[in-house]
Amino acid sequence: MTARPLIRLAVLVAAVCLAPALAAQERDATVPAAGVLRVQVMGENISLVGRFTEAGRESPFAPWQAPLTADLVPAVGALRDRVDAFLAETGDPADPQLLADLSLGTMAAEGRGDRREMPVTLELGLPAGLSVGVRGSVVRRETVVHGLRLAGGTVGQNPDPAGNAALLGQVDGAHEGLAGSALLPVAGSAAGEALQARVRAHTGEELTLPEAPADAALLASVLAGNGLSPGPLQPAGETYGPGDGEVFVRYRIPGSLAPGAIAPEGFAWRAAVGAAVILPTGRMGPEAMGHHIVPRDGRSGVRAEAAADLVLPHRLRLGSELRWTIFGEEDRAPDGFGLVPHSDDDGWRPGSLLELSLLPRFQILPAIGLSAGYRLTSRGGGGAVRDPFAGTRHDGVLAVTFRAAEAGVPVAQWPIDAGLAWRRTLTGSGGGWDIRGMDVWVRVHAPLWGR
Repeated sequence: MTARPLIRLAVLVAAVCLAPALAAQERDATVPAAGVLRVQVMGENISLVGRFTEAGRESPFAPWQAPLTADLVPAVGALRDRVDAFLAETGDPADPQLLADLSLGTMAAEGRGDRREMPVTLELGLPAGLSVGVRGSVVRRETVVHGLRLAGGTVGQNPDPAGNAALLGQVDGAHEGLAGSALLPVAGSAAGEALQARVRAHTGEELTLPEAPADAALLASVLAGNGLSPGPLQPAGETYGPGDGEVFVRYRIPGSLAPGAIAPEGFAWRAAVGAAVILPTGRMGPEAMGHHIVPRDGRSGVRAEAAADLVLPHRLRLGSELRWTIFGEEDRAPDGFGLVPHSDDDGWRPGSLLELSLLPRFQILPAIGLSAGYRLTSRGGGGAVRDPFAGTRHDGVLAVTFRAAEAGVPVAQWPIDAGLAWRRTLTGSGGGWDIRGMDVWVRVHAPLWGR
């Protein structure tokens, strides 16, 4: 190989390793010829910027935007128990709804989740139109938060722990823990009014209650004090790990355009079918992955797929693909912000995934094409814990491809294909992710024998 092709190859590989990208392999109906090893390296990047639900598009943090009540935050649970005990022992027991309304507020956050992956695929062509291959990757995840808000809280920071403890000590020293706790009901709330009425009846005085509910800083302090992660209060930072692996086999349909054959300026077609086993090599514990809105890998499954490329007159091409994946049941809960520890018995069934893509392409030059198309991704699941991947989305795709191997353009000693694609979600439903992404890839066809 001469110096110039080596430089060109180095530039293409560097672009793959350094560019941000989109979570979808470059897929087509080509199967390597017997004795040819196809090496594909990618850079994939997606940003999860929202989800599509029955109410419309919502923040990616929405699944965790629930009232931070006693059932979610241990500190609020401790306050509830103390208020309940105090009211029960000094008069009539507390109204259950009064206790249920104790809350730090409903958390709302804005931001996105970023997922970058660099997969490497090796596919070896065998006789009779078959090929076998493996795929592995490294994944980087990050959660970026633009802001956090709390609204509707009925609990705030205790403004005078010592004074309140001394006052309740006049009623019963056993209740000094309530008055000295870090949290108390807000003045004017139902629980606050009930406490003040009972204290006035026994002492003629009132507690010093917080005038305002909890804010983001107090929430961070409360969570940290209970041994919990502040979750989305701070960016979760970058975490790296392996992605899921694949072992696959593909078969070129007889009559298809032969591997390496130059596409004619008429009508021709190429089609292939395949099957894969997905290996959960990306599975890592929550302590290694942090608290991200980006769901982690670690999903076993099997997949069937079919792909077809049509060569049409006037430099037109049409690529299509259909994939059907069935995932195995997981033995752990999906990612979240850790407000509620999940037991080892929690699990979720990711169900199945349907992928359909249609990508028309116009060949500007024999080796350079411009594509604009559509991709459907629909995943269903069930179980005790909601599948964080579930939902449907419809993406628009714009891509530029360079296919030296297909066009017979001599770029280097080994034929090279490369491409750059952008993807944006147009609409979705059922909790499907709203994404923005870019994908860059390069493939090298290396003859090992028979040539």
